[in-house]
Amino acid sequence: EALTPKPNVYPDEGSGQDSSFIDIIHRANLEPEKKYREPQTTSQEIGWFHEPLLKIDRTDKRLNFPMTRSEISAYAEEYFRFQPKKYDKSLRQPGEGTKSK
Repeated sequence: EALTPKPNVYPDEGSGQDSSFIDIIHRANLEPEKKYREPQTTSQEIGWFHEPLLKIDRTDKRLNFPMTRSEISAYAEEYFRFQPKKYDKSLRQPGEGTKSK
């Protein structure tokens, strides 16, 4: 016969943690790459080996082309910075712009 314990008293026995259950929970929370040796589904195949095969050398000027700022792009940035913003009708205050008779 099993009786439920009293709610205001801590149980004496049976409250130990089951280590196999804890291991199952920890394994379930792992990423698929750490759980399995190979992808289990076709959607896992994309990105399974996400580590780059070669280290990228950013100092090699033959292979690295960072974004540069040309004279034209600098001029365009300054031009658009000083352009007045278009008047947005939704920003008008209530009663503003209405004709009074």
